[in-house]
Amino acid sequence: MKLKACCIIILLASSAVLSSCAYVPPNQADTRRVSSDYTASGSLDNVRAYVYGNHTIIEFEKIKPAFLIVRDQTGEAVKIEKIGHFYRLDRPLDSFTVWLNGSSSTFKLVEKGRVFENP
Repeated sequence: MKLKACCIIILLASSAVLSSCAYVPPNQADTRRVSSDYTASGSLDNVRAYVYGNHTIIEFEKIKPAFLIVRDQTGEAVKIEKIGHFYRLDRPLDSFTVWLNGSSSTFKLVEKGRVFENP
């Protein structure tokens, strides 16, 4: 009886560890412009992202993040620092995904057009 209970506990613990490490791709939806620097697709609304020097800044207008994860385009977690109601990422990112309370949005940097002049 004890062996059976131990096996069940080990199976439950291992499934919990494996499911917490799983990567789930973000929801894809219509792309919308969220700032002068980024477009976003996904289920999060009222979230903006900006490039500010050597960092990317995320602003939440109406949401107080309780569970926030940011991943870069390779799926690696990005370090976040909270400054007031802004969240500063440790580096500027071309593409990243914000996971907030079970919902997600993918942000992509807008390519700026170059202006050329003829002599």
